[in-house]
Amino acid sequence: MYIGQTKTKEYTYNASNQLKTAGSHTYTYDDDDNRTRDGQYKSIHNKLNELVEIQTLSEQLAAKYTYNEDNRRISKMING
Repeated sequence: MYIGQTKTKEYTYNASNQLKTAGSHTYTYDDDDNRTRDGQYKSIHNKLNELVEIQTLSEQLAAKYTYNEDNRRISKMING
């Protein structure tokens, strides 16, 4: 990029005002409004809507989270 040049990225939102696209990345959500995909990763939530796992789109584990009985995150494991 050179001085004077600008770079733009287009964003779109769905009817619930959730991010739908950012440039070439597409975002999806489940029925509980949890983001499930973001173009690079997919997110897995439990019945309490807590984020418990993040996977690459090829289903390789990227991160894992655990929670206590008070719904507080007590551990985070990052792969890599």
